[in-house]
Amino acid sequence: MESGFRSTDWQQLTFAVVGMGLIGGSYAKALRRLGVKKIIGVDTDGKVLRQAQEQAVIDEALCGAGTGLQAADVVICSVYPAATLDFVKSAVPFLQSDVLITDATGIKGSLPEDVQRLLTGRMEFIAGHPMAGRQGSGLGMSQAEIFDGANYIVVPAAFNSSGAIEWLSSFAGAIGCRQVVQVDAVEHDRIIAYTSNLPHALAVALINSASYNENTKYFIAGSFRDGTRV
Repeated sequence: MESGFRSTDWQQLTFAVVGMGLIGGSYAKALRRLGVKKIIGVDTDGKVLRQAQEQAVIDEALCGAGTGLQAADVVICSVYPAATLDFVKSAVPFLQSDVLITDATGIKGSLPEDVQRLLTGRMEFIAGHPMAGRQGSGLGMSQAEIFDGANYIVVPAAFNSSGAIEWLSSFAGAIGCRQVVQVDAVEHDRIIAYTSNLPHALAVALINSASYNENTKYFIAGSFRDGTRV
C-alpha cells in the first residue's frame, strides 16, 4: 500500500469509538480533551450509550454499524478481536473510502491481515495497543488520564503505509502517551504474553490454590494484595 497523508489536525477530525467500556470510554474522554471535531460512540448497550451522551463523553450514539459512520475519519475498535472483525465486516459499506481503523486489543495474531482483507479502496487498518488501564471496568471507570505517561505499541503489518504508522504514533503522543514503540504482531504477542498474560495467570493460580481458604484473609498483607490485584 502506498504511503499517504494522514491529518493530525485533531480539531478537524471525527472519530468513532467502538465499545464504550474502560478503554473505549477513556479513548472518548481523551478525544474530548484533545478537542476533536466529533466523537461517535458505538456500543450494543443502549444504556451505556445514553450515559455517555448524558455525560458529554460522545456527541452521537450508534448501536451498531450504520450511516452515522460515514462522518468518521478514524475508527478506534476497543472490543475483543472477534468483535472487531465482526464490526468491521458490517461497517465497511458505511465507511469513508479512506478511513483509518485501529484497535486496542491485547492479542493481535492474524487480526491485522483479517481486517485489512475486508476493506476496500484506500481504507487502512493499523494495529495498536495502549499499555494503559486501571482496576475496574466499564464506562464509569474510564478516564482520559489513563493514557498520560503510558506506553503505546504500534503494530505495523506489511501492508501498512508509512502515513498510517506515523499518524498512529502522533495520535498516541497527542492523547498523553510518553513512549511509542513499534513491533510486528508476532513479537507483540510474545512480549505481552510475558508482561500481561503471565501476571494474570499467576494471580489466578494464587487465588485458586488449595492453600487459599477462608482463614487466609488473616494472613494477607501488601505483597499478596499486589500480587493478586488483577
